[in-house]
Amino acid sequence: MSAYPLAALLSLRALRLEAADKAVQAAERAAAAAAAEEERRALELARWRLFRQEETERRWAALLGIGQTLGQLDDFRAGLGELSRQELALAEALEEAAQRTAARRAELAAARQARLALNQAKEKLERHRELWADEEAKEQQRLESLEMEEFARPSLVPSAEL
Repeated sequence: MSAYPLAALLSLRALRLEAADKAVQAAERAAAAAAAEEERRALELARWRLFRQEETERRWAALLGIGQTLGQLDDFRAGLGELSRQELALAEALEEAAQRTAARRAELAAARQARLALNQAKEKLERHRELWADEEAKEQQRLESLEMEEFARPSLVPSAEL
């Protein structure tokens, strides 16, 4: 039996499928890391909001009953504004982390789709190899059968030796 003519292509498909598996694993790790970062940012924002509320109440309680100048009130308001700006920065960081998570999940889906396509192509080629092997076996059997017929068939041409 002869060698499968597309054996090199089949081994190439196997190598590409292995690379696709590694790409899926890397995408899974990246998606998990992005999700963990998003969760960490959400927790950080929730803690900051709680701290900000408590700090604002503490500052207001400290301010009440004390005579303040306009400059001191401006500083007080600026301090509250700074707390709000920090909360906004944390909210933006959370949104960016959510976008990165969505992007990594999209990359993971694309990697899985690519792996699926490569797997299907490899399976198709393996089915072709099986069909080819069956056809080769049938052809080999036919040739052996012909050889046996030629060997077993009596000669119809009279021999010249008689």
